[in-house]
Amino acid sequence: MTAARALGGSLRRFARETRAAAGLVAAMLTIGTVAGGALIVDHVWLYDQRDVLKTAAEAGAVAATREFNRQLATNATISDADLRKKLEAVARSYVLINLAHLPKEQRERLGQDGELTITFPVLDRAQRMVQVKVEANLGGTLFSRYLPLLDHYAGPGSMQVKAGVDSDSKPVEVVLAIDTSTSMKANLEDDYTDPHVTLPADQECTASSLARECSRLAIVQRAASHLVDILQPDETNRVAVGLVPWHLQVRLDQPTANRWTHNQWARYPKRRHYETPWLNCVRYQLGTCTYLPAGVEEALPGTPSKTWKGCLDEDRMDPGASSTLAALPDIDQSVGELLAPPSQKPFAQGYFPAGFGVGYQCRDPRSSTFPSDLRFQWCYEPPPGLALTSAELSQHKVYAYRSAQANCSHGTSEILPLSTDPDAIKQQIRTLSPVGGLTYSTLGVLWGQRLLEHSWKNAWGGTGAHPVGPTDPDADKMRKALVLLTDGEDSSCGIGNPGCGEVGGRRVGIPRSIACTEAKEKGTEIFVIAAMKPENISNQFGQTLRACSSGSDAEYPAGTKRPGTNYVFLNNHDPADISAAFAEIANHLRTLRRIL
Repeated sequence: MTAARALGGSLRRFARETRAAAGLVAAMLTIGTVAGGALIVDHVWLYDQRDVLKTAAEAGAVAATREFNRQLATNATISDADLRKKLEAVARSYVLINLAHLPKEQRERLGQDGELTITFPVLDRAQRMVQVKVEANLGGTLFSRYLPLLDHYAGPGSMQVKAGVDSDSKPVEVVLAIDTSTSMKANLEDDYTDPHVTLPADQECTASSLARECSRLAIVQRAASHLVDILQPDETNRVAVGLVPWHLQVRLDQPTANRWTHNQWARYPKRRHYETPWLNCVRYQLGTCTYLPAGVEEALPGTPSKTWKGCLDEDRMDPGASSTLAALPDIDQSVGELLAPPSQKPFAQGYFPAGFGVGYQCRDPRSSTFPSDLRFQWCYEPPPGLALTSAELSQHKVYAYRSAQANCSHGTSEILPLSTDPDAIKQQIRTLSPVGGLTYSTLGVLWGQRLLEHSWKNAWGGTGAHPVGPTDPDADKMRKALVLLTDGEDSSCGIGNPGCGEVGGRRVGIPRSIACTEAKEKGTEIFVIAAMKPENISNQFGQTLRACSSGSDAEYPAGTKRPGTNYVFLNNHDPADISAAFAEIANHLRTLRRIL
């Protein structure tokens, strides 16, 4: 007790000393200052880490939204549980990429030890909206780890943020230019599929068990329909999609064809120039050709024997009403004429298409002018009075004759002008049929661009749905895109004449490069997809496809290339790759919008 009273007295005397009191206050102030400084430092650090994690979460949300759209387009029946697993994997990888500034050990811990959790509070299938919640233990605080000073603080050492993204796709116009040559009947293994096998509409070619049963066209039809599902064409959303099936020709629907005939926008030609009407080669072995005549100008029958079925190529009418590209001698210097509407420059109706190796009339093999080294000729009609024995036919290989409107049957797929009706678009995609004998991709590009041109609206009878007109305040925001799909090199205006140059003083075709340049100069973004395995794509073919795409163009706004956008899809090993290509294009064209 005595010791206690003595200690108490000593403390009271110390407290009455002025210097002692000042020292105590100073010590308390120092502790407070250090603690306050630590809290300030922690607070600043927490705000910084919140912003870092928020940025990472937004990247994850954008990536998850793209994957969300792709999954819904390719597998609409996927369960929410499976969907969340797929989205979590995608979002996690993007979050970690955006936390690359952290020390390696910490990144590895976040990736492996469960100190990074990603959940999806919202998955709105109708609105295509994803909300991502990211929680991570970033560590590094002194005092504030024990104080909930921020809304984003999730407990000792952890921070949580939310990021929400939905996808908007307005305004945009897209044209799908799809190759419908007969090679599209084959599957990706180059085996021809059984034409009698009809797959149920709800079965996907991406299933490994069905891949070999799906033709290239069946694969493309499903993938193109998925693109429509992602873009969600709608007049209110200002999204429109058009379709151009092409091979050596394109085809108008019958009401449009009748209108073009009535207005004399498409006329029956009197003459036709055939650039290479005879071949000196073994049939189907075009590399053996050595004799390529300069071409001939031949008169056509005075009147057509059958009603025009609506097929067109690139021939325009000259003042003499003959059909020839020679009417445009400087086409490569004045490419603007290619997009002139038919009311200004009428087209020739597609009778007797001038395919490679085709002439209107056969040469008489018994005549003195018949080339001695000619192996075979392919023509529409034999010369009058020609009657050959079977031995003579075998010797001279005269193939007579093919239909005047070959590959233009009434079942051939038709051009669909821009439409905002998704059901109508997908129905037209389902009608695609591989009928064309030759491949001429220039048609896909030019006719695709014509659908996008507002000046052509009258050509379709006013049915072309342009969500934004040229005088609309949002005209500068409109994205116009063309998706060119092909399964091989051009065989028209290509074999024997790869540059589509002049033969016998006449231009015989329009190179794809000119058509692509014209479209891009109009502001159209061009995507290219090859429906073939990459090992079958030659270096030259791949280079020309890349050159056609916007990937080779100047960057927007000076050109059509948008940073971060992939415009070329040549690495397609299986149906899933082609489906993914269409989905990626659709996602590129949608505008992802941060909403949280």
